[in-house]
Amino acid sequence: MKHTLLVLVVLLFANVGLAEQRLHLIGDRDNKPECFIDGDGNVTGSDVEILRELGKRLDLKIEIELAPWVRVLSMVRSGKADGGFPLFITPERKEYALYTKAPIHVSVMTLYTKSGREFEYSDFSDLYKKRIGIIRGYSISAEFDLAAKVGDIEIAEVETIDQLVKMLMGERIDAIAATPSSITTYLKEKRVEISAIGHVRSRAAYLTLSKRAKIKDKEQLLEKINQALFEMEQDGTIEKITVKYLEQHARED
Repeated sequence: MKHTLLVLVVLLFANVGLAEQRLHLIGDRDNKPECFIDGDGNVTGSDVEILRELGKRLDLKIEIELAPWVRVLSMVRSGKADGGFPLFITPERKEYALYTKAPIHVSVMTLYTKSGREFEYSDFSDLYKKRIGIIRGYSISAEFDLAAKVGDIEIAEVETIDQLVKMLMGERIDAIAATPSSITTYLKEKRVEISAIGHVRSRAAYLTLSKRAKIKDKEQLLEKINQALFEMEQDGTIEKITVKYLEQHARED
């Protein structure tokens, strides 16, 4: 009897501790439909809803803030945010971020050119000596990033999709590398037409915890998050949320 009571007390305090814990997460504000700020100023998107459901399942108070991508990476690196999303896995980011085992979404990076200025694209060698625009701080793929680092591909980094499209239309860059979901709504609103010429690569994007953030029992919390994400994947929750936002996004287009 005493043993049973002891176990119940331990479990009770463990649950209370998690319920009192807050997690400040920062995400990309220019990544529709995964994470964005709607017309009413609300933080929303499929990734945002997935993380809110995660918080409910763990009885964890999750606070979500959206910011420009460079600030997302900076706050995760410094520990000013407890974690960030949605991050691709790169060697540099693994130095300061702990990744969940399961992604929260998979991004398809696509190349776009100004209509009438398309060029043949089948592999990375077709991008050599061309100027490609990306959102500042984005990692497109390991091969792409390496080609940019050694100078085979020239990179132009800016803060927003709006800047990228204006540079493309002004012929200051040869192409844009971006996700279709992040760019199609902008194109419709601005009534701009550009051409998709091929996919760069599909990449999984993850929730991360900052190694420098002061999170109580960080490794144990990450395991709980992994288990909850696995259950959400198995019971179809992640797919249901993702499809809902993709369909909503398609209707807006």
